Amino acid sequence: MLDMGLPTDKEAAIEHAQTAQAAGNWVEAIARWDRVRALFPDEVAGYENGIQCLEAAGRPTEREALFGAAASQFPDAVAFNAEFA
Repeated sequence: MLDMGLPTDKEAAIEHAQTAQAAGNWVEAIARWDRVRALFPDEVAGYENGIQCLEAAGRPTEREALFGAAASQFPDAVAFNAEFA
């Protein structure tokens, strides 16, 4: 079930997540990028930025797991695959 009042439009959801990320609010940014990935699983920005936020928040285990998910979701993306080479 989607939360009422949160953006469901792709561009608005990304902007909403970017706002928290730019503010350095890692907990909120991680949650917002999670939402972007849930709503738009083919949007690479949800993975790239989620990974960056997890790194900044000092959550390496979750970062590694998301990197693995990104590499699976985007097998042709060099950046994701190079990380695990």
